[in-house]
Amino acid sequence: MLITKNVQIRLSSNIKYYLSRGYKGNHNDIIEVKAEDLSKGARNLVEVECEYCGRRKYKPFGDYNNIMNKSLVKKYACNNKECHNQKIRDCNMVKYNMPYPMGTQEYRDKMIKSTRTKYNDVVELFKTKDCSLITTEEEYYNLPAKEDLRLDFTCNKHPEEGVQNIILWNFKAQNNSCKQCQKIAISEWTKLDFEYVKQVFKDNDLILLETEYISTITPMRFICNKHKEKGEQIKIFDSILDGYTCHYCSNERRRGENHYRYYGRENIIETYIRNLLVEWKKKSMLNCNYKCVITGNRFNDIHHLYSFKNILLESLKNLNLPYYVYYNKYTNDQLLEILKECDLLHNKYGLGVCLHREVHSLFHKLYGRHNNTSEQFEEFKIRYKFGEFDRLVL
Repeated sequence: MLITKNVQIRLSSNIKYYLSRGYKGNHNDIIEVKAEDLSKGARNLVEVECEYCGRRKYKPFGDYNNIMNKSLVKKYACNNKECHNQKIRDCNMVKYNMPYPMGTQEYRDKMIKSTRTKYNDVVELFKTKDCSLITTEEEYYNLPAKEDLRLDFTCNKHPEEGVQNIILWNFKAQNNSCKQCQKIAISEWTKLDFEYVKQVFKDNDLILLETEYISTITPMRFICNKHKEKGEQIKIFDSILDGYTCHYCSNERRRGENHYRYYGRENIIETYIRNLLVEWKKKSMLNCNYKCVITGNRFNDIHHLYSFKNILLESLKNLNLPYYVYYNKYTNDQLLEILKECDLLHNKYGLGVCLHREVHSLFHKLYGRHNNTSEQFEEFKIRYKFGEFDRLVL
């Protein structure tokens, strides 16, 4: 309630306003006006009374006027908690015909509609990514407030994928939300230079028959120089990178002492050295709090931010030793030197990170198993966080 009746003001830039209200005076004159005639943003102090507890205080008229104009109930309440809550109840009675409407369906529907992204804006968002929203407006606003907003849509580029489903937040964050669009984007992102691909085939004594490179998982035709009589062979490029080249060369390499069971798999030099990196593993697990750094759940593997194979090869190079598949090709003294050098390089390149096996496999599927770096992993974490791989992992 406004207690002050009259207020003295100085006429300045507001002179036209007060002259229009019937007051008289010249510029810089001090005149007396009714409190209710003050301009809506006036900073003149007026006395007001709380209509719930009766307390009085001085307040700028503009603030008081703003509160009263916006309020459903034209009663002034002070900052006292009880008065403030009572006014809220009065407003709820006017608006909902009950003092506590939060439990009503009408209130929940109104809150959902007021806080949720407008349906038309969501439709436009899907259009910007060349998709069509299938979920209707009624279905959209009826989705539970406490759950993720899962929406149905179709991709205009890949209608053969049919109706797909995605969380709205993920759709906003991802560049590609359609399953097929994601596969193509990942393929393009990881696409290698064709000249590099040809050189890899040449280094493996293979004649590449393809004229273009699509992705690491696209089958490629080639002929082995050592086994030309066997004709054309087909393998994906990822297999070539992993050393699985000509089928017949692979058979030859697996015979006799080259067979992985000839000495036992545990006798492979990589496995032998990995099993001895106890301290490095302990420190890595402790640093990750014994959890997967991506999901926060249990972990299965410890991922090298810098490729373990590169560390091993660098150790052998520093020691001027050749690379043998099996550790029993080295003397005990050489093995001790290799282990010490690997320990030093592990300290140099830093600790590993704990990962769930599916997450670990996904990383290597995207970035390969050769020459991995910490920059790749940081990029992978960001992509995972923004939901790019929600459909690829559990």
